[in-house]
Amino acid sequence: PDIQRLIQLTENTYPGQDISKPAYLDWEYLRNPDGKAILFVAQKMNELYSQYIILPRKYFANTEVLNGSLSVNTLTHPDARGQGLFPKLAELTYEKASRQDIQFTVGFPNPVSSPVFRSKLKFSTLGYLPLYVKILKPLNVLKKYFSKGNLKRGEEHKIEFSNSEIKDGFTIELFDPEMDASEFEKFHQKFLKSKKYCTLRDLAYLKWRYLDIPLRNYRMYKITREGMITAIIVFRITEFFGLKTVSILELMKYDEPESKTSAGVLLNWLSTQARNHQL
Repeated sequence: PDIQRLIQLTENTYPGQDISKPAYLDWEYLRNPDGKAILFVAQKMNELYSQYIILPRKYFANTEVLNGSLSVNTLTHPDARGQGLFPKLAELTYEKASRQDIQFTVGFPNPVSSPVFRSKLKFSTLGYLPLYVKILKPLNVLKKYFSKGNLKRGEEHKIEFSNSEIKDGFTIELFDPEMDASEFEKFHQKFLKSKKYCTLRDLAYLKWRYLDIPLRNYRMYKITREGMITAIIVFRITEFFGLKTVSILELMKYDEPESKTSAGVLLNWLSTQARNHQL
């Protein structure tokens, strides 16, 4: 189906979200360096009522690169819920994915769809993602928590942090995917050696995921010593329940002392930057 019909389904189900914007869907479904999205839809009288979509992704497991996928943007129109469309579309999607040598699918379902993933689609729960929060202004947090009318997610802020800074013998700078390509490849190999299982975060993936994405303003910083990248952090600044919040998406490091130390320096630097900008 064309992008416009997918947008209409999204607007009928979750209005105002990024996945109802043409530029975002073009980026997510068509520009992924690991392959275009695989999707199936259910329609009636030329109107979409449900969609199931996976994005091809490469994963690293025990020194081997595997072809997998990520389940995203599962939607069913409110008028069509309870008709079993979601699991039917998912099975069709998996059948096509297997023919493309995709070996498995990873999903992060919400509480509504989670029972279907487990019972109907036979997903196994491998664990839960921890959420860590560092409160910089406790009184502001309490005030916002007890106030009414704040949206859970608000606008994005383009607050510029320092582009280059020397801290504890390390240099912290914005990451440049072209200038830093060679050093990043060395860093990435060390990163992979320290992991047993992870998403393959090569340069093409990081550039697509965080630097080329429309509608969002991610910042990627590197920390180096003697020109060698020892850690990388990716974050964005948004409003969450009315509070300006720094959300960390990636903190990449490897299991050597200089990398562990530099990751701590990066986190402390980010906290200092947030305080200095009154976040």
